[in-house]
Amino acid sequence: FLDWREEEIMDFAKEIGVRIKRLRVRAGISQERLAVLLSMARSTVSQIESGTRKLSAEEIVTLSQVLNVSQAGESAFLRARAHETTD
Repeated sequence: FLDWREEEIMDFAKEIGVRIKRLRVRAGISQERLAVLLSMARSTVSQIESGTRKLSAEEIVTLSQVLNVSQAGESAFLRARAHETTD
């Protein structure tokens, strides 16, 4: 990430946010419910999904577990990131 420009980082965060929202909707979970499961405010979930708030490694792992990412075919990126953070 060191060579990335801020714009590229924000685009990346937005892409991840879109993926998270897609997984949340497919799981039938509201932003409010996801916020409770993650012990954060609903507004924080909204910021994550819009790409305006970056995720910590711990949050990626927790999201992966809550959204059952290991069984979602198109979420390879989140699954890989969760794996990297637990090794």
